[in-house]
Amino acid sequence: MNWTKKQQRILFWSQVFIYYTLHEVVYGLLGFRFFFDTTILVFGEAVVLFWVLKQVHKPIQKRLESQNPWHENPLKRLAVQSLMFSVVGCGLVLLARTAWSYFQWVFDGFLFVSMQSLLIDFSLFAITTEILVLIEFGRYLLQKWNTSRIEMATFQKEKAQFNLELLRTQINPHFLFNNLNTLSALIYTDQDKAAAFLRKLSGVYRSILEYRNKEQITLREELSFFEQYSELLEIRFEKMLFLSVHIQEHVLDQKIIPLTLQMLVENAIKHNILSQQQPLTITVTTNADYIWVANNYQPKPTPEYSSGLGLKMIESRYAYLTKFPVMIEPTPTQFLVKIPLISNE
Repeated sequence: MNWTKKQQRILFWSQVFIYYTLHEVVYGLLGFRFFFDTTILVFGEAVVLFWVLKQVHKPIQKRLESQNPWHENPLKRLAVQSLMFSVVGCGLVLLARTAWSYFQWVFDGFLFVSMQSLLIDFSLFAITTEILVLIEFGRYLLQKWNTSRIEMATFQKEKAQFNLELLRTQINPHFLFNNLNTLSALIYTDQDKAAAFLRKLSGVYRSILEYRNKEQITLREELSFFEQYSELLEIRFEKMLFLSVHIQEHVLDQKIIPLTLQMLVENAIKHNILSQQQPLTITVTTNADYIWVANNYQPKPTPEYSSGLGLKMIESRYAYLTKFPVMIEPTPTQFLVKIPLISNE
């Protein structure tokens, strides 16, 4: 964490005045009498000591920031920095007292070192130094809180955009027209099949409305919805679309953002040719801590309009919920998206 020059000046003089005030109060309570020249001497000594300490702190802080940064383990950094700064501060006090005693011996011919005075000065200097460390720790916590607040606001905004994009994808006139057109054709050719199609279509929309406001659901729940959705697609794109799902049993209770698979399949259908001569094959598999959604790449000659938000929103939401990234790996023959599974821990 970098301090501005103005902040550094404020901290420096604050330390000087805190140390000076504590020094006067403690020694006053112990019965010492102060004269003008003595107080000036104490204040001047505080200025010199804290200026030297400031210069010594720079390389120490730089080393601590590289080896024990605040964001990795704040409590460990607080303990290490407190100890190091206290030791350095007490060392400077000892050095100053030794130098002062030497000058007394040289110019006045006597040597006097008060252990009580030395211990008091050690304690006061350590307390003042700890105040600086606590201020820095408090500043880190404040920055962390502010960053978390901004990230939460950003996440909520992206979540709203994601839900809006999801509804646009599913309830747009083109999607609805295609499904109603399929239903209309089935009514004349196979009424039982038409009724089944209508039930599945209703179930799909019900699940969309049920899941769209949830942050996470289990992969088992996602696959339950996806099964309804895939049956709807198989009726709609008979012999033009093939869906293959192979999921390992042990990952079914891990989490996923709801409707992720449906969004990825819709994305594949939207951007690729579907015909009996060129069927689209979409496979859903698991590999380690990821679920893979892949399709053969056969782009439409005239691409449909796309806002480009779908995959970006998925990437952003997973980045907020897990350290593992969404991986998009297009090749000349295949379009592959790897979605990280969110651990229950």
